Amino acid sequence: MPFSRDNGDMTGPLLEVRRSRWPLRIAYASGDAGFNLVWVLFDSFLIYFYAEVFALPAWALTPVLLAGRGADFVCSLLMGTWADRTRSRFGSYRPFLLWAAAPLALATVFLFSAPAAWPVLLQRHVGTSQGVRWAFATAMIFGAFYATANVAYTALLSAITNDPKERVGLSAARFAAAAGSVLLVQSFTLPLVGHFGLGHAALGWQRVSLLYAVIGSLLLIGCFAGTREIVQPLPVTINKPARPLLAVIHSRSFIRLLLATLLSLAALTCRGTITPFYVSYNAGHSTWIGFTLASNSIAALAACIVLPYLRQNWLPPRRIAILGAMAGSLLCLPPAVWGNPRLPKLILLQILFGVSTGTLLPALFSLFAELPGRLDAAGGYRTAGLIASGSLISLKLGGALGAVLVSSSLGHLGFQAAPTQPGHVLDGIKFLFTIVPAGIFMLTFLTLKIGTREASFIKDNSKEQL
Repeated sequence: MPFSRDNGDMTGPLLEVRRSRWPLRIAYASGDAGFNLVWVLFDSFLIYFYAEVFALPAWALTPVLLAGRGADFVCSLLMGTWADRTRSRFGSYRPFLLWAAAPLALATVFLFSAPAAWPVLLQRHVGTSQGVRWAFATAMIFGAFYATANVAYTALLSAITNDPKERVGLSAARFAAAAGSVLLVQSFTLPLVGHFGLGHAALGWQRVSLLYAVIGSLLLIGCFAGTREIVQPLPVTINKPARPLLAVIHSRSFIRLLLATLLSLAALTCRGTITPFYVSYNAGHSTWIGFTLASNSIAALAACIVLPYLRQNWLPPRRIAILGAMAGSLLCLPPAVWGNPRLPKLILLQILFGVSTGTLLPALFSLFAELPGRLDAAGGYRTAGLIASGSLISLKLGGALGAVLVSSSLGHLGFQAAPTQPGHVLDGIKFLFTIVPAGIFMLTFLTLKIGTREASFIKDNSKEQL
């Protein structure tokens, strides 16, 4: 069957992909695997690196991190419009994967290059103020290049195919690859630093960042080479940058998905951040923290792998997201009534929680990919990049909200590291582990469930409206 041209109508003929599904899914997923190699290094280890290796002053830690996040946020907003208006022989979104691969790799290496790893001649001229400036500059450059490539990568999903079922498969493969990268980086980074550093911590971090950066950029190039923008863009008839932005902002489907994504990430981050505290202090199994976290991540990865089969044979993505939010809320509650939870029961709960919530984000992002077709057809402009920007910003804001919720609550409770904690702190930790994420997941459920009969909302193949 020849390729058909996307007319923006999601109820029209679906594009046929001329290759088997799994090579395309693997090629697309390799991009997020590459992104997460460097992002998790930034997100999970940068504070430790700055404090223990770079010897950055304590007052500079938060401003430097905010600078990196701020650059990411601003560039995400600008990048959406830029990508939508790009025309090249490689498409609108794929070129950015190629163009940003090498700069992102260099920015990652510079970010984790402490003055102690610089040439001796340069070390003689570096003081505290120069080190702080270097940290600010490298964090902002990293955030800018990461946003440039990541927004284009997310928007690419809407251009690979307009088959809703295949978009779910691609989205699931993406999140499975991301979960795999998270596990690898969190499990092997510190051992690799010791191995490559040979007693020189700064050199070890620089070499590990170089390893991740090279592998990550090769994966981005592989994603570029293994995907094609088959969905043809509509001719742009309105050349006013503000019009697409206004159309996206006024889309009720887009706002609902933004809110659902933000709430989902807030709940997942809150639960994940407080889990080590609950396992250590409430359950009394501090040596099993890593295994408990890994069991949840592996279960979520398995759920991502199974998700395409659910979509093809049973459930549409909106219903998958609704069920995931409802199950996540219910599975947060059992520890609220437990006394001293036993380890097998806790690990089983973590596995069930990972399976139920592991499908939530892939389903939401497959729904995001459905939006551009209808908005583009209605308005005569492209919106995939803007929608991708919004989805990523809501993802990051949700994660930040969950982390701030936990850190501020622990501070309010007066938590201090000690072998045991007073009763009110234990009660607060249990509340953050159970009631708080359960409530946020329930808000996610209500956001997706209530008011879904408006005719303006997206329809999938089952004629169900978002």
